Amino acid sequence: MVELFDQAAAQILLLPDAVQIWMRWLNIVFLLGVFFVRTHKTARWALVAYVISFPLAAPIFYFTRDVSMLGVPHLLFWAPLLLYIFSVEYRNAAFRLLSLYGVWIVLLSLTITISIVFDAKAVYDYVARMHGL
Repeated sequence: MVELFDQAAAQILLLPDAVQIWMRWLNIVFLLGVFFVRTHKTARWALVAYVISFPLAAPIFYFTRDVSMLGVPHLLFWAPLLLYIFSVEYRNAAFRLLSLYGVWIVLLSLTITISIVFDAKAVYDYVARMHGL
């Protein structure tokens, strides 16, 4: 299992600096949810979606050996989270955009949206490569 993580880490190190910075950014944004878990259910769901992505990523990498496919858990868990955020938070009359929580929700929404776009493209490119498209 350690070898598997070493292979993934080696591929990640080969990614452009901008991608590595983006990966750090999205980890920071998700983890900032820790500050809101006591008072906001959405923060709890965000951390669950974030954490559950990791154990699912290992078998995906095991079978594909391609770090670009690590976006599959994001598509499975973060896309529904984004829909939840829009249906619950942005429609909530008590939601205050100009608050620490409001800023975090906006950053989280934007981060998830951008990640989903990148992940969908990466998964599409992988499938196209595998099928000679």
